[in-house]
Amino acid sequence: MTTQTLTAPKTTARFGLRTLLRLRKDPLATVTSIARAADLVELRVGAERLFVISHPDQVERVLKTNAKGYAKSKFYDRLKPIFGNGMIVAEGAAWKRQRETARPAFGSHVLRAVAEAAVVQARDFMEELRAEKGAADIGEAMMRLTLAVALKVLFNTEVDRATTQRLQGAITTALRTAEKRMWALFPLFSRLPGPSTLRFRRAIRTLDDFVYGMIADRRAMGEAMPRDLLTHMLHWRDSETGKGLPDQILRDEILFMVLAAHETTAAALAWTFSLLAEHPQERQRVQAELDQVLEGRAPGWDDLSNLPVTRGALLESMRLYPPAWSLSRTALADDEVGGFTIPKGSSLMVCPWLTHRDDRFWDQPQAFRPDRFIGDAEDSHHAFAYFPFGGGPRLCIGNNFALIEAMAVLATVLPALDLEVAPGARITPEPMISLRPHGLMMTGRERTRPEPQRRAA
Repeated sequence: MTTQTLTAPKTTARFGLRTLLRLRKDPLATVTSIARAADLVELRVGAERLFVISHPDQVERVLKTNAKGYAKSKFYDRLKPIFGNGMIVAEGAAWKRQRETARPAFGSHVLRAVAEAAVVQARDFMEELRAEKGAADIGEAMMRLTLAVALKVLFNTEVDRATTQRLQGAITTALRTAEKRMWALFPLFSRLPGPSTLRFRRAIRTLDDFVYGMIADRRAMGEAMPRDLLTHMLHWRDSETGKGLPDQILRDEILFMVLAAHETTAAALAWTFSLLAEHPQERQRVQAELDQVLEGRAPGWDDLSNLPVTRGALLESMRLYPPAWSLSRTALADDEVGGFTIPKGSSLMVCPWLTHRDDRFWDQPQAFRPDRFIGDAEDSHHAFAYFPFGGGPRLCIGNNFALIEAMAVLATVLPALDLEVAPGARITPEPMISLRPHGLMMTGRERTRPEPQRRAA
């Protein structure tokens, strides 16, 4: 890969309380605005220091080259009411143990099951869309779809649509509340009794009841337990003490696995459908590839590696709308990043939203151009100019799970339906833990597939 660097780094730019308040209200617009001032931007309020970085060289330093010099920032602590000590907030030995415990869920032997489950759920989605009298919220539909896949593949659990809607509603409520708390100037005030706090508590009870119920049901199966991630976690024993995982830890890890295996994938799928509707020529290219490779049949595991155009559209949508739009770190010691000193204890926001849209590293960065990720073009950008799954030791453990699932859904839906944005729909990015499309109302029109050409004898 080529590596692009600046011949002379820009000086830092400093902002204060007013910008921090803007950041709370509209994170995407604010970081986009302040990033124009410098490659490394400092927000300072009293003793608090937050640096926003976007240059690929700086990103590589923080996420990979000196990854041991950074820990997850204190902002993640505000997610503990949801995930407890799950992998998203854990550090050190606890994080390593959790990652090793979860690794079997994302191995190559699981990915075939992911593809199969995704095809089944994609077919159910199409039937639901056909039954809709009007437009459907595709963002929410993809959340339900990917949640059902995660529960089936990871925990051998099948739920009906009403249960999926209830769980997804609880997850959304919890994440929206957590996002507000992450940016709160006075976090304790945000937990005072009130409608938002009560909704949050109800959402957590809904998730707890489901997860603890799933654990109890699995234990009751005894030797008849299926071989999946949940059984693996129940059987896990510490090599030194011989003790298993307490129910609280099981709950935290299961809930994070559910989130990691469906939230960002759903966002990526919804944005891909939206962008392909906005660019019908690109959608037709994808559909032509699917017609040629699949010849009218459902996609199988072996087909997914033979769809470069479809894959290019998916990766390009994650460039424009990275599911994990920002990452947060804390400096464990003084460090030098891009020629600037980052003091110990400072917080850093590493922002794919900015890097992916920087015209120094991408030609026409606002344009939807899947060819950037097809063939040799994919290797022409800086290694950290594109990092939708993070990078370094903390590279998302479920990246292949997500890509396989998304590809299987696209390859099932697009040959059969043309999804169109409903008239009057107002689509806006909603920056939570993932970058969801808010208001993505779409309709599905049956597509007439071309007759397969007969091959000469």
